[in-house]
Amino acid sequence: MDTKSFTKQLNQITKTLLAMTPAQREIVHQSIQASQAEITVNEMFQPMFDNSSQCPHCHSSHFKKWGKAGKTQRYYCKSCH
Repeated sequence: MDTKSFTKQLNQITKTLLAMTPAQREIVHQSIQASQAEITVNEMFQPMFDNSSQCPHCHSSHFKKWGKAGKTQRYYCKSCH
């Protein structure tokens, strides 16, 4: 999934959640908690870099690993920095 597609889907999910009543949001929250183990930030975002291999800002494919923030890999874009 590319960054643009991911962002579009995330915005649609957010819009849908905001349109729900508080009771409906609580049901969604409980369902998610019951059905999934905790997902780390790295597990959510690493596949975007693995599949698209491009900077989310300038879409350049020239970047390198740039340390870690906790367990999350950070990247440095050689084009837009």
